[in-house]
Amino acid sequence: MMVGSGLEEEGREALHPSCIISTVQASGGSVMIWGCFCWDGFGSATLCINKIKFPEYVSILSDHFIPSMDQVLPVGGSIFRDDDTRTYQARIVDNWFQEHQGSFRCLIWIPQSPDFNPIENL
Repeated sequence: MMVGSGLEEEGREALHPSCIISTVQASGGSVMIWGCFCWDGFGSATLCINKIKFPEYVSILSDHFIPSMDQVLPVGGSIFRDDDTRTYQARIVDNWFQEHQGSFRCLIWIPQSPDFNPIENL
């Protein structure tokens, strides 16, 4: 590790009020966008006006995920992974996945895992 006056200056500058952007963690409003992507490209994204409930999630999968998957990965072999929130655990959602099980595989992942959440970095 190198220490010098230049590094010390940079450290102090990072904490200067003009370099800090305040954020709101709760009750600051929110915007939800559902989107999908893969190694080969981006799929569609859609603005979700209200909190997503089971029927809306199934509509998003049908209207956005399937067409995106067909466009970006027309040969198949895709693996689907969601963030495993409660919205995605309803019987209607499970039935939709059963109906489309030949189109793609589902990756099982623990809820809110910090290890693998690439959509947060887009």
